[in-house]
Amino acid sequence: MKTIITGSIVFIIWSVLSTMCYLDYVKGSPPDESVPPVQSAEKVSPSAPAPEPAVAVTEPAIESPGTYTVHHDFDRSEIIPDDEFNSYIDRAKTYVETKGSSTLNVTGHTDYTGSEDYNYRLGLRRAEKTRNYLVRHGISEQKISISSQGESSPVASNGTISGRAQNRRTEIQVVNSSCYLK
Repeated sequence: MKTIITGSIVFIIWSVLSTMCYLDYVKGSPPDESVPPVQSAEKVSPSAPAPEPAVAVTEPAIESPGTYTVHHDFDRSEIIPDDEFNSYIDRAKTYVETKGSSTLNVTGHTDYTGSEDYNYRLGLRRAEKTRNYLVRHGISEQKISISSQGESSPVASNGTISGRAQNRRTEIQVVNSSCYLK
């Protein structure tokens, strides 16, 4: 018990002294508020032009393209391209090339027609076809991960034709990650 008390006292004294030394020698002593700071003026010749202020040049920030949803026909995984999708691919490609730690998550979904196992595999085929389409358009395969949610994540009611059509989809999502967990 005596050793613990002695060690604690030594630690406290060491901490106080270290803090004082840091403040005095590293940061310098605080200025005395009663003495105004000395200001110096540089003499500038009238013929010398005044230097222009430095202007920081920053590159425009590249905005994430966000998410995109590809819709599929019933029991199909083919991609039906359009200008909007191709524009998204161009923005996504630029973004993942610029932001080294960003990737694309591609997730296939289905409606509830068919067995759960079949729908899972169909969702995976949709994600694979979408990944292959992205790769053909210049996005590195290493930047794309795929998965399937099958029928488990509907965005609309499966009780209507239009709801089922909305659920037959592949979602592409940009993911930013500055570190990787192992």
